Amino acid sequence: MLSATDGEERASTALTVAWMLTMMATMFAELVAVAAYAAMLYYPGPVDKPHPLGLLSNTLFFVAILSGLLCLALTPLAYRIRRQKPPTMIIMAAVVAGALPLIVLVGRGLFRS
Repeated sequence: MLSATDGEERASTALTVAWMLTMMATMFAELVAVAAYAAMLYYPGPVDKPHPLGLLSNTLFFVAILSGLLCLALTPLAYRIRRQKPPTMIIMAAVVAGALPLIVLVGRGLFRS
């Protein structure tokens, strides 16, 4: 019976798992950060205090940036180390997921008033 890891070394399997976990963590953190930011806009807080959802949004955005950078760093390694190359769509999704927080960071810096 064949398994998903036949022909792959343990190191390449572990790297692939770490790569996919960073991609999922990046997407989840970015999604929750955007949801918290939208909720912050919809439910404004007191004027004299920072909004608690703003802290959550900024923290998760920072997590998305860090995990996105790690995802971008692991993408070429996962492609190089695996005997059976990952599907092209998975590689594209990982690159987009890893780059999206950086693109949002640049956009926030450009359009901040």
